Amino acid sequence: MATSIKEIIQGLAQKNMPNIVIGTVTQVSPLRVTLLNDLAVNLSAASLTIPKRLKPLVLENQYYMLSFDMGNSWYMLDEVDEV
Repeated sequence: MATSIKEIIQGLAQKNMPNIVIGTVTQVSPLRVTLLNDLAVNLSAASLTIPKRLKPLVLENQYYMLSFDMGNSWYMLDEVDEV
C-alpha cells in the first residue's frame, strides 16, 4: 500500500506505462498473434497495428510488440531476430 503521494503517482504511472512483449503469429488468415508471456491472449488483426515494412507476417515468426490503450491495442515494432 502506498504511504506517500510520490508512491501513489509512481504506482499509477507504472500501471499505465506501455509494455513491450513478444508475440508469435499462430495463424495467418484470419490473423492471430499469441503473446509469449501469456498464451491465453490471442490477438486479432482488429487490435494490431502492423507497419507496412513487416507485411506480410509469417506463420510462427515472433515480433516485438508495444501495448497501448491499457492493453487493448498493440503495435508491432520489429521481428525478433534468431540468435
